[in-house]
Amino acid sequence: MIIGVWVLWLIALFIWSLLIGGIDRKIVAHLQGRYGPPFWQDITDFLKLFRKRGKTATRSSSIVSDVALIVGIIAVVVGLSILPMPTVGGYTQLLSTSGDLIILAYVFALLAIVYVLIGFGGKSPYTMVGASREVSMLLSYEIPFILVIVAMGYRAILLTGLPVSTIFSIAGFLVLKQKMALLLLDPIFLGSFLVLLILGPAIVGAVPFDIPEAETEIVDGYGAEMHGPRLGVLFGIKHMKLLLYAYFLWTIFLSPVTSNIWLNIIMTLLGTLLMVLVIYTVPRAVSGRFRVEQGAKFYLLGPGLASIVLLLLSLI
Repeated sequence: MIIGVWVLWLIALFIWSLLIGGIDRKIVAHLQGRYGPPFWQDITDFLKLFRKRGKTATRSSSIVSDVALIVGIIAVVVGLSILPMPTVGGYTQLLSTSGDLIILAYVFALLAIVYVLIGFGGKSPYTMVGASREVSMLLSYEIPFILVIVAMGYRAILLTGLPVSTIFSIAGFLVLKQKMALLLLDPIFLGSFLVLLILGPAIVGAVPFDIPEAETEIVDGYGAEMHGPRLGVLFGIKHMKLLLYAYFLWTIFLSPVTSNIWLNIIMTLLGTLLMVLVIYTVPRAVSGRFRVEQGAKFYLLGPGLASIVLLLLSLI
């Protein structure tokens, strides 16, 4: 029963991710003085790509691209299966282990590697430059991300009294939310939330950190040789990665707990949209693109140092 409900929830989230993409485009257009496309435009684009003929470009390795896209789909499904799903009485996980947070970190890393594989699978210099830039950005934001996760895990077991074996378990955060109602009331979790917000644009590939897929510089980067159904799958994976990160921030830090399942669902969808506006839409509308060395330096010296401080404070 719960698996069937989760599958329906997964389908709903995919449709919602495409709608969020259209809402984002509409808002950015209005902020920049344009009319913009309708909010359902990304759904239309996704369907159009599957009606187009063609494989990857002739110089591209279709096997590498296919394997990368399959890995991307699996990573998204696994990520959503370990994040809490709104149910009666609060939130529950389809899959719960003692290493949830580590799996989640691997999911985001795998989604970045998907782009790298697609880029290096092609022969165009544009795809290769995009792939190399993705590697540089991954190395820059992954270290602060891991350190923040460790700090959150240590803080959770300290406040809940759970065994050390649950340090990387999302269930520990759900227990803590029952006690605190809002994790942001704790300074360590508040600092972690702010660092994760700053890391968001790089993880989801938003301006000013959309360096690996800069259309005006490297012709869409790693995806330059993709088209047709394969590009449609890549298009869907990019939307789901954005939704997955926003969903993670909302359900862990901000989601209130109620006994009404429909209220939980509505608040989750609207809360995910709110997170997308913060980490994706606003930066796209108000900032220009960083160079790759600027992005790396920013994350290593800013969130990198902040994550070390949070980890040290969580151990005190």
